[in-house]
Amino acid sequence: MKYGYKHKTGIFGTDAERYNAQLFLMYKNPNGTRRPDLVSINGRFKPKLSLEVKSGRSYKGVMANYQLHYAVTTDQDYIDLFDKNPPEISCLLPGFDSDPLSKSNVAYYYNVINRNDELMAKDLNKPFSTIKLRWGSQFLVPHEFGFYNFAINRARRLGESVEESIEYLKEMIREDVIEGGSNYEKRKDDCQSWQDLHGRDILPIFLGGRKSGRRDLGSDILADFPNTKKILTRDGKERIKLIHEYYPELEDLRRILIPAPNNTRIYALVKREDYNLINTQFRAVVQERTPIIEELTREREKAESLLDKIKIGSYGLYESGDIPKETTIDFNLSREETWKLKRLCLWLTEEESKLSEDMPLPVKPDDLVPI
Repeated sequence: MKYGYKHKTGIFGTDAERYNAQLFLMYKNPNGTRRPDLVSINGRFKPKLSLEVKSGRSYKGVMANYQLHYAVTTDQDYIDLFDKNPPEISCLLPGFDSDPLSKSNVAYYYNVINRNDELMAKDLNKPFSTIKLRWGSQFLVPHEFGFYNFAINRARRLGESVEESIEYLKEMIREDVIEGGSNYEKRKDDCQSWQDLHGRDILPIFLGGRKSGRRDLGSDILADFPNTKKILTRDGKERIKLIHEYYPELEDLRRILIPAPNNTRIYALVKREDYNLINTQFRAVVQERTPIIEELTREREKAESLLDKIKIGSYGLYESGDIPKETTIDFNLSREETWKLKRLCLWLTEEESKLSEDMPLPVKPDDLVPI
């Protein structure tokens, strides 16, 4: 069976979003191409926090161009980007979170999380097999960093000026806002619609200009890059040089290091006005949730043996309990084992699963549906 790009990476990305939703106690947004992956609700963070999660190995995530419009939710967002009042429309990029967000300040960030395993899509060929995924250290950067990173990468690949790329992306965002969508179908065949966001570029900036060879790093940071001779590549040096040039506010970002589950870290480049949000409020939630996520990780590891009881007649991508009708599956699992695997796919404790709308107790395996 041949798998498309979005389908292959969707399995990994969905688990990363669920992991961080539980670690940060944020809402996993169902609005796909209109809104970011995670948003804070119920006044947990002030200002509200919006996160677009990018996951992958080698500290690299892939951004899609339509994700750049996530930071245009309020009238002031539009004015800041285009230096003029927004068009008279009922709501900028409508979605679940657009109404509450449009009435308050929002901190927009991109989140790169490293995957600490060697699994391929073919290794996730059974229902519930996302419990095999392992997540590592992370990076947080403001929306503006993601925007200029995207423009610089696009310009270098096309051989055009960065200024041209910036204007193209601004016009694209303006169209998305006016039309209330992403125009993904129109753009998906353009290979420049995707650009990488590198944690290995962010780390040297976080370290404040240190050379980023292995001897320049502390032992705690080295643990995040066990098989890497040099963190910053030649292309990375050029990207950082250009980001400093086109995003001079980079110099004013605060550096915040937050311990995270399983001896990982969160490296955050934060706007001054968001310092309390990330260093106090966000840090407190991560500290509270870390032992819970660590226990769930141990549960997932122990539960992997249950996957051996699942026998399938044909192979495909069955993320988190998605069971296509055309596939013959012999579960050999008890009702309790099935329930446990689904709970662990969602990164839920037993108590949390009792409160979750995503966790109806299945009567039989066929009752499971994709989330």
